[in-house]
Amino acid sequence: MINLQFEIYDIKGILLMQTQNRNSNASKFSTGIYFLKIINKNQQILTEKIIKK
Repeated sequence: MINLQFEIYDIKGILLMQTQNRNSNASKFSTGIYFLKIINKNQQILTEKIIKK
């Protein structure tokens, strides 16, 4: 099993959600731009931009 940590930030860089659950529900977030940061057990980081309409 791969250990991953998921973090969601708003456009201002404020941490909104932090979880290890891949099935987390972010539907409560308002329309806007967010950043998803995924960190693995080796501390490698992948960042993706999310645009919620």
